Amino acid sequence: MNFLLSTGNIPNPDHVHGLIYLKQVPVHTASRPTLYAAFSERIRQKSPASIFNINVHAFNLFHQNHEFACSIRSADFVICDSDIIRILSRFLTGFEPEKLTGSRWVPDFLSHHREPLRIYLLGDTEQVLQQCYFKMKVWTPESNIRFHSGFFEADKTESIIEDINQFEPDLLLVAMGMPKQELFLHEHADRLKATLRIPVGGAFRYWAGVFPQAPGWMLKLNMEWLHRIWLEPIRLFPRYLKDAGRFLVHFLR
Repeated sequence: MNFLLSTGNIPNPDHVHGLIYLKQVPVHTASRPTLYAAFSERIRQKSPASIFNINVHAFNLFHQNHEFACSIRSADFVICDSDIIRILSRFLTGFEPEKLTGSRWVPDFLSHHREPLRIYLLGDTEQVLQQCYFKMKVWTPESNIRFHSGFFEADKTESIIEDINQFEPDLLLVAMGMPKQELFLHEHADRLKATLRIPVGGAFRYWAGVFPQAPGWMLKLNMEWLHRIWLEPIRLFPRYLKDAGRFLVHFLR
C-alpha cells in the first residue's frame, strides 16, 4: 500500500499550519487554537483564504472528480471533518488532526474571535436562512449579516457575486452541498471580495433548528455519522454505504 506522508520542513504541526497527505489528499493538522488564530489574522489583514474540509465523501470525490481535486489542492486550509480520516492520520503519520465539523466549529470560532464581522450566508432556503440569521445574531450580536438563497438559476450567478462583492464579507459561508459549494468557490475565487470562504454543507439547517445536533455522548463515541443517518436515512444511508466501499478501494489501491 502506498501511503503518502509529507510534512515538508515542518517539525511541529502545532506551531504552524502542519500539513500531511493521505493518498495525495492534503489535511492540515494544526490545533484548533492555532487554526483559529490564523483565521482571525486573515480577517484582520483582509487576506483571502479558502477553508475546505475533508471527510470520507470528499476523499472519494478527490479521486473521482478532477475539478473537485483542484479545488482542494488550491485551498489555503483543508481541515478534517471525519473520525475515520482523523484516526487514519494518527495511525499512518503520527499526526492527529482535530475533527472540525462546520456546524460546530464556525459558531465556536465566532465566540473566540469576538470582534464584529461581516457575514454572508449563501445557500438553502429563505426560511432556513432567516432562522440562521436570528441564531447568528445571538452568537455575534454586533456582526452585520446578509444572506441569499442557494436555489438560483445559472444566469443569476453574476448578480449574486456582485451582491457578495458589494458587501465584502469577512466570512462567506456557502451551503450548497458537496461538491457544488467547493466548485462555486473555486471557480469564482479570483473574483470574490470575501476574506474567509467556507463551504459548510448542511450547517444552516442545524443552526436553523431544522436538525438537532448530535448529543455529546455520540460525539465522544465517534458516532455522529449514525446520528446523521437517523436524521436523513433515505438520503444518507445509501450514500454512506457507497462511500465506505469507494473509500476502501481508493485507500487500498
